[in-house]
Amino acid sequence: MAPSVSEHTKQRAKRQTKACKKSTTSRRRKRCSSTVDGDRSTKRHRSQSSPRVLNATAKSGSDGEVKVEPPRLVDFEKDYGIPKRQFTWGDPEPGPKEELFDEEETAPPPAVPSAYCNYGRSARQAALLRSPSLDSSSCLRRRLHESPSVSPSPEPEARPRIIIRLKKTKKGPGLMDMPAEVREEIYRGLLVSHKPIPVYDGWRRVYQRENPELDINILMVSKKIFVEARGVLYGENTFLYRLRDMPGRSQVMANVRELASNHVYVPQGEDSLFVNEDNLLGGEPHLPGTINIQKYAPYFRYITLQADHNRYSAHTREFMANAIKTFARSAPGKNNIHTLSIVISPRYIDQGKFTFVDFFDPKSCLIDALKCVSCETIRVHIWNEYLSDGMGPPCTRLMMRVHQLRFFKHLVQQQQEEQEREKRVNERQAVEGHENHQASKPKRRDIWRKDERMHKFRFKRLCAINKRLEKLKSYVFEACNKHMEKHKRSRHNATDEQGWSDDEESAYLLADGADSEVDFDQEFDEPNDSDNDSDFDPN
Repeated sequence: MAPSVSEHTKQRAKRQTKACKKSTTSRRRKRCSSTVDGDRSTKRHRSQSSPRVLNATAKSGSDGEVKVEPPRLVDFEKDYGIPKRQFTWGDPEPGPKEELFDEEETAPPPAVPSAYCNYGRSARQAALLRSPSLDSSSCLRRRLHESPSVSPSPEPEARPRIIIRLKKTKKGPGLMDMPAEVREEIYRGLLVSHKPIPVYDGWRRVYQRENPELDINILMVSKKIFVEARGVLYGENTFLYRLRDMPGRSQVMANVRELASNHVYVPQGEDSLFVNEDNLLGGEPHLPGTINIQKYAPYFRYITLQADHNRYSAHTREFMANAIKTFARSAPGKNNIHTLSIVISPRYIDQGKFTFVDFFDPKSCLIDALKCVSCETIRVHIWNEYLSDGMGPPCTRLMMRVHQLRFFKHLVQQQQEEQEREKRVNERQAVEGHENHQASKPKRRDIWRKDERMHKFRFKRLCAINKRLEKLKSYVFEACNKHMEKHKRSRHNATDEQGWSDDEESAYLLADGADSEVDFDQEFDEPNDSDNDSDFDPN
């Protein structure tokens, strides 16, 4: 009778249990022998039993028949033993505590937009956003790593300053790269007029009807250009002052007929008659076509005063004197006038009298103003249109050099400054004491101050200039009388006009005509060269 399937499985299980018992007994014997003899092999062989056998062993061990012995500590301490990493002995060892991330105590990372989104920002801002040193995650990791665990809130670190150097585009040569001489020629081409610039109202206003058409916009380019060009604008142009202003309150008119006959200038608006309270508080506003004469008077070099043929009254003479004294109020060192010209058109009245001659009276205010102003040359232009009816030379020019008067005034001012300086030094010595005070030396000294002959020579020149200024009335009268006599002579005998000789001229009128001048400097007595003795002492 054939056995059943269950009997076969039971027999098979018995065989496997017997095989397992034999393997365990053999292993025990080997271990015992190795402990006794100490000849255990250093290499541990891995059991090559199949997974099915291991499962059966585990099942049989659960029944108590098979027991698996765990490895001992000796197996791990020997060389080429069992590695400890394959086994876990109890609970894992505690490691270092990790830092907890508190979102409330740490600032959130900055929101960096995309580098490709410009949104109208400049090239410098876009370059800052593309910089790799501004990575938000790296900055946050650096802060968490460096901050201690005890501190409650770490201070945010200052971001490194990023310096981005953009490439500078090479520019072409500009105006300031040119030499100073070339720049001055450019300023002259833009700011110098070929004819005089007419002004009125105390040199403060320019006639808009006779606009000189100067390109003054170059003065607003930069401050350096303004400083260089203002000397060309005010120093190389000739400013013509026409005496047509309205008289002030102190100048009383005789009657209305004199006002009408002399055609006195009356302004169109009320700005020059009445004073505005706003202007008193905040200063005079700058208007187009005006000149700040108080600020730019030291830059004027060529000025001309013109009186029309019908403006020969006393108040016109006073206007002329006040216009000249505008430049005499500043110090001689600051005044820079080179040529002062006076243009008149005299007429014959009666009994051998001419208009405008009384302007140059030695005691008149005009002569006092000419003595006060410091200039190099004084010119008087006498137009003969109303003397000879246009016949003969059109003009006579009288020239007088008065630079010695300017030099003498400068010396007087220097002496006054030295006296004031010595007075201040004496006051300081009286307060501070003589021991701790050092006397200050004058900045400028006259090297001829101890030379008596030089003082005499200077005084002689000064007296000669004052004498010529006092005789200026006779010079003007002789010029007018000469042309009047020529006109009468040409009327009576036209043929004798060509025979007029130079012997009939005045001793002071050396030449006349459109391009001729009368120079009074020949009256100077030249110093004697034979006497070379001098008291010069440089100390």
